[in-house]
Amino acid sequence: MPNACLVVGPAIGPFRRGQLLQIDECKPSTSMWQFPATQGITANCQTGVLMTATRPEPASRFQTDQTEWDAIANSKEFKDLMATKKDFIIPALVFFIIYYFLLPILVGYAPNFMAIKVIGSVNIAYLFALSQFFMAWTIAWLYVRAAGDFDKLGNDIIAKAEAKSTISKGGQ
Repeated sequence: MPNACLVVGPAIGPFRRGQLLQIDECKPSTSMWQFPATQGITANCQTGVLMTATRPEPASRFQTDQTEWDAIANSKEFKDLMATKKDFIIPALVFFIIYYFLLPILVGYAPNFMAIKVIGSVNIAYLFALSQFFMAWTIAWLYVRAAGDFDKLGNDIIAKAEAKSTISKGGQ
């Protein structure tokens, strides 16, 4: 059994001609191989030469027409989702913009305060500038936490729309 596979002929999926692929997992009964970092692409290797490759089908997503999307957008649940997102995003954005521009404003209008040494030759201006990195990461972390709630609300809206769509199409 080969532990690598050479791509010959034209490019197949993300595989390029002359590329040597390390085989991650073998399914010997079908001579199908899994390659790392290829999003689940399966390839048919014979004697170490890539012959064909297939990509798995993506998970199906909710599909509907414009009328249903308009109804979803006008629903109370969707409006609540947008309001919840806005309640987080707008204050976070305003806070960060004020915090970001406070440094040059303070350096320009209060240079004596910003020049106060805190630790050795490190002054308040340097500490404030470094704090902006931590503040950006903190806001990003808070958003990731809030996004989990946004996703739950969004998934509830999609589930409700899918159920309505199934009922209106006669349970198909």
